[in-house]
Amino acid sequence: MDYYSRKLYALLHESHGSRFFDRLDCFEDCLEALQQWWETQGKLASELASTADRINLGAAPPSSQAFEIHHPISGQKLENATNKPQPNPDQAQLIDTINAVWHSIAALEPEARMQQLFTWCWRFVPESSGRSLLTPADRVLPDTALHSHNSAVSALTGALFPPDWQGGEPDRPYLVLFTFSPIQEFIKASRKFLDFWAGSYLLHYLSAILCWEAAQLYGADAIITPSLWSQEIIDALIAQTYPDISANITVVDRFYDDRTVALDGASADRRLSTINIAGFPNTITLLAPNREAADRLVATLKATLQGHWQTIATMVKETVKSEVRDFLDSQFDRTWADLSRDLNPEAAEALAIELKQYQQPGCWEWNALWDAQIDHTWETYAVAVPLGHPQQALTIGNLSQPESEPLTSWIAAQTAIANPRDALPTAAESSLYHTFNVGSWWGSYQARLGQLIQAVKNTRNWQIPAAPGERSSISGLYSALHPRLLYRDRFRNGCGVANDSLKLFWQLMARVYPGLFNGSERLNAIELTKRMAWKYGGIAAALGIAEVEVPDLLEAPDIDRTVYTAPDGGLDLRDFDNLIRFPNLSSIAAARFAHDHPDRVKAFWHRLSLAFKRGALKSQYRKFCQLTRRPFQIDQVDCAIAQGDRNVRYNGVMFSSKWLADDLQLDADQTIALRQAVTNAHQQLHFGDSSPSDWWVLVLGDGDGMGSYVNGNRLKPYGDYLETDWVDRTILNDTHWTDLLQTQKRMGPGTHVGLNRALLDFSNRLVPYLTEERCCGRVIYSGGDDVMVALPLADLPNFLLSLRAAWSGSADPAGEFEADGGYWKAIDPNVQAIMGDRSLFTMGKDATMSLGVVIAHKSVPLPTVLELLWEAEKERAKKLLGGSISRAHGESNAPEVIIPAKDGLCFRVVYGSGNVLESHLKGHLLEGFTQLLDTAADPIDLAPVLYRLASELPPRCQITPDLHLFRTAATVILNSRDLELPDRVRDRLLDWLDQWEIWAWTVIHSQKALLSQQPHLSAIAAEAEARRSLGTRPEDLASLLRFAAFWISRRQQERSWTTPAAPTSPLAGAKHG
Repeated sequence: MDYYSRKLYALLHESHGSRFFDRLDCFEDCLEALQQWWETQGKLASELASTADRINLGAAPPSSQAFEIHHPISGQKLENATNKPQPNPDQAQLIDTINAVWHSIAALEPEARMQQLFTWCWRFVPESSGRSLLTPADRVLPDTALHSHNSAVSALTGALFPPDWQGGEPDRPYLVLFTFSPIQEFIKASRKFLDFWAGSYLLHYLSAILCWEAAQLYGADAIITPSLWSQEIIDALIAQTYPDISANITVVDRFYDDRTVALDGASADRRLSTINIAGFPNTITLLAPNREAADRLVATLKATLQGHWQTIATMVKETVKSEVRDFLDSQFDRTWADLSRDLNPEAAEALAIELKQYQQPGCWEWNALWDAQIDHTWETYAVAVPLGHPQQALTIGNLSQPESEPLTSWIAAQTAIANPRDALPTAAESSLYHTFNVGSWWGSYQARLGQLIQAVKNTRNWQIPAAPGERSSISGLYSALHPRLLYRDRFRNGCGVANDSLKLFWQLMARVYPGLFNGSERLNAIELTKRMAWKYGGIAAALGIAEVEVPDLLEAPDIDRTVYTAPDGGLDLRDFDNLIRFPNLSSIAAARFAHDHPDRVKAFWHRLSLAFKRGALKSQYRKFCQLTRRPFQIDQVDCAIAQGDRNVRYNGVMFSSKWLADDLQLDADQTIALRQAVTNAHQQLHFGDSSPSDWWVLVLGDGDGMGSYVNGNRLKPYGDYLETDWVDRTILNDTHWTDLLQTQKRMGPGTHVGLNRALLDFSNRLVPYLTEERCCGRVIYSGGDDVMVALPLADLPNFLLSLRAAWSGSADPAGEFEADGGYWKAIDPNVQAIMGDRSLFTMGKDATMSLGVVIAHKSVPLPTVLELLWEAEKERAKKLLGGSISRAHGESNAPEVIIPAKDGLCFRVVYGSGNVLESHLKGHLLEGFTQLLDTAADPIDLAPVLYRLASELPPRCQITPDLHLFRTAATVILNSRDLELPDRVRDRLLDWLDQWEIWAWTVIHSQKALLSQQPHLSAIAAEAEARRSLGTRPEDLASLLRFAAFWISRRQQERSWTTPAAPTSPLAGAKHG
């Protein structure tokens, strides 16, 4: 009876009866010992998990009825009978499958064999039937899924009875929180989208590796946050680490072919893949068996992080060194001839000698510099909290005396460790429990970990190494790399290397790695590693991802073979986009236009290609074709363009002379010629002075109050979760029953595991679908409640509405999903083919999310966009306030409607000049606001009207509780116009102004009431301060109207590219305020 035998028994025990284990071959030699251990000691793990997750109301009798399901957070009840799971007593197929896996790994050592079988069962048994994922652990309190509860029991089993347990008392489990930083700085050091995505993914990969390292020590269930279950990157690591159990698992095929998936043996056409989406956080919560094991685990995670990072960096460093030498060995003369034209003639002789030195291994002296930068990349922090007071028992009986001294002392000891917000256990729970155990404080332990890790971070003392010479051109941090920069002893401080030498090296890098570097960039070791890690640092290989075969461009009929194969055609570009499958910025910006009008994209390319067949750009034709005839890397767009012919591929970079010139590495004359050629192509296709690639969008979303979910503060009373028909009322009196129904449910390990697993439905299923299938965007990061996506401007309103609906489980604005009890289920057959037919978890009806949105002109640097984005989400959207509508309007008899705090959106439009238009919107006003934006599809241009209202409403109106001054003033302004708006548009606009004013007054009134309680503020000062609340001033309304006008104007401009010119609308002459 080894460690994984105990864990596997615990994992399967509560789902299946004893006859199930009798038929499992893996337990043939130890079943009797396992059963005895479980009855005498092992079931403690189940008791710890159950105490916090469900109250002691007894088990429901066996029944063939469908299970009732309550949402684990919101308490909503699943109403549609077809969505409810059914009891499934027939386990024959599952037994046969487990036995087949067991016998397929018979050649392994016994312990390794059981470990792999456990991993397989943990990963795939819950998916034996789609609806079984909702099967509750308890009919009486049917909110926690059985598979989540089982995973929690298995994790606790491993912590109570660790690998070295030899009998005797169980160990004392410890919760461990491990985190590493910096994060934003690491991602922000990005010039191209390639850097941005690579930084996000590298963090994701390193976090996944840490989790996988811990999983191999204690099992994948020991990682509480993030959940490893059904994570594609973890599935990839399972396939690479345990090929014996992966060879017959169809799910691994999707890492090599995104079109196939099968978790239950059935084949399906899959278009949704998340293997290249970052989603793992930099903070990990784990269960360890005891304090010493927790210390060892933290040390292992630190060493793993640093070791993997150094391995990736070393692979990149050695690859650069060897490939530069090989490149020079094969074409030194041609390279020097090309490089010398742009170098200082006075230094030419010395630079030629230096270039030859790059061919000698001993002349690369950058190891010390490289190591100093790589070794100072990460700072790690860790804290651990015992599961209960270490000097007290894990359980204690509920003694008959209400004030029993042993019980009181035991509860006080647990409270000292957990520091709960409210006294535990509650009176209602005390009346029901026969015994208490430390599981009751699970939610408080999570809050305690958060407090402790913040305290540790406040003591940080992080130093970066000295940076002699020129610094990175990307971030300004650390010295730019150069093979001859000797970094040791007294050379650590100084002027570095000459600028001519730096220029020589980085222009050489652009020739060795065309398409990856442009010759003008100068990167430090961290940035170089980040950019090259996916391919040259071994990440793709570690996940089993191979390059896709690229069609030969010469097979495309519209490629001029004569020019393409000319001797002076230049070096071939390396197709990095093909390996990472992530689009460039121009492709994202133009995605919706390209999807809707693929013929215009093809026509643009043909016009532009003519300039590369002659004149100054002729020598760049081959590289031009290689750059612009790659796919968009946005599946919908590529399918629309190809229309079944894989040789028909185009890339949005063609619309941007800036990025095209950058990738082609043109000289000054060629750059001028390219700009003119791109401008001419735009004009010939009637784009005028605008372009499909002008504007692009980044959206950053973060769930509000997630810490309150984890510690249980956002949970509802027990009455919202209980199925009262299954309760045995004889065990408690009416008073205790009433108290129980009003007592807040607590967060336990099963609910916690279930929450983390269920968030995967949102982040790994719904967010990618909404972004990449419903819209023409791409997900950059989606993990738990954090979302970052890139979109074309046209898709923004649809995406925001869809994302918020998916987060809270409200009605799907597109009608593709049925909203039922806090779950979404695909009802459209085409969507079911992608998403499956099971119910997908959302956070429930009261969940809100704050969103920062930056709409950037293509000329705005990416670091600027990222800085504005993070600030928009954290410092603006999260700061919007709420209140009670009925109280604010003095309606004492009306039902109270609470507008929650946060739940905001901050829009920032960043123009090429650097000017920023900022506006703020409360979440519940978004639907009405997007209805205004829908008028962009109408023949009438509403933008001039909105500009005029933005100019004239603020000086004329004051926010009031019930006078509707904004509606009244807007009506007067609209009536003064020569052309009346359609009633539909007019009513939408006026109704939305009313709703905005109601919210603004609600916030002002609520804040005034709060501020009036401060003795140092007079009533007048309190009202003045309240009226300065973010987003509530008339000027803030004007900013929203200007933003709406901007969006509508842009959409009208895009429509003009593809529709015949229409007579000028009288509205178009309105003044833009």
